[in-house]
Amino acid sequence: MIELDAVTKTRGDHVALRELSLEVAEGELLALVGGSGSGKTTTLELVNRLLEPDSGVVRLGGRDVREREPAELRRTIGYVFQGVGLFPHLSVGRNVGITCELLGWERSRIEARVVELLEAMALDPELAKALPTALSGGQRQRVGVARALAAEPAVMLFDEPFGAVDPPTRDRLQQLIEERKGSFTGLFVTHDLAEALRLGDRVAVLHEGELQQVATPDELLANPATDAVRAFVEVGRAAAARFGSGP
Repeated sequence: MIELDAVTKTRGDHVALRELSLEVAEGELLALVGGSGSGKTTTLELVNRLLEPDSGVVRLGGRDVREREPAELRRTIGYVFQGVGLFPHLSVGRNVGITCELLGWERSRIEARVVELLEAMALDPELAKALPTALSGGQRQRVGVARALAAEPAVMLFDEPFGAVDPPTRDRLQQLIEERKGSFTGLFVTHDLAEALRLGDRVAVLHEGELQQVATPDELLANPATDAVRAFVEVGRAAAARFGSGP
């Protein structure tokens, strides 16, 4: 469903990705981990055509993404940002339903979808009338997830979406993603090894723009393929031990 074929991308003088080849099967959620500057967000931006590769090909459903208009492509992809990015001048309901509007859904269908998703996110449907400024940070993050899911996209991209919320809210959001796994194909970027192991059907580790290993959570923990992967796993284990949770 998602394929990057020998993709290289340079940002300024920095090679953000080098000959990255990666495949995500239909219905799979692939967690993408690595340190800062390893190329995780760049990978998402290439899939969504926010960036273009210097070389190589990005495909969705077997089709080169460059064959599609960027705006049309993005309406078929759910994107959840760490900073949420809600439109401050639009109500919560309009924020959730904006992509559905752009796709030409009937108003009654949009309103029903907004209520359905707010309830699924454990939010009062009455909040649909409020502006984002009336919400807590955790509520805004849940609205961001609802917005990404609203048009029932086949592909979902998550860019460190839960890093800025409190642990109980983060756990709730992770549960929501777990409950919907299989209904979309996704890439989930995170620095948190425990989160990657919890949510990812497989985990891909990037280091300085190069793919180090793609494995199931159990395989990754048992058999790190490179020194970079081993170091990432050891740091993740140490953090988990310090805070009393994780792998």
